[in-house]
Amino acid sequence: MKLTGTRKAINEIVIQLAIALFAFVVLVYGGTKLALKTLAMGQVTPALGLEMGYIYFCLPISGALMIFYSIVFAIERIKQLASGSAPYAGSQLD
Repeated sequence: MKLTGTRKAINEIVIQLAIALFAFVVLVYGGTKLALKTLAMGQVTPALGLEMGYIYFCLPISGALMIFYSIVFAIERIKQLASGSAPYAGSQLD
């Protein structure tokens, strides 16, 4: 069954919000806890001599970027639904 029109746009909004929720819980929240815990333990990389906590901070940063873009894509779809225009060609999930 292929979704079209309004159902497709609503489905894409729900998917983007699920991605944002996952990114927040796993990457931002969990990544921050991991990075802070690793910094507290003082674990150091053998080759670089850097604390692993600083390296693990890439998780919450990437999670924040994922949340930002998921919200941007969801807002685009909401605007399309509000204006009644059809989804643009080459859109996500086409």
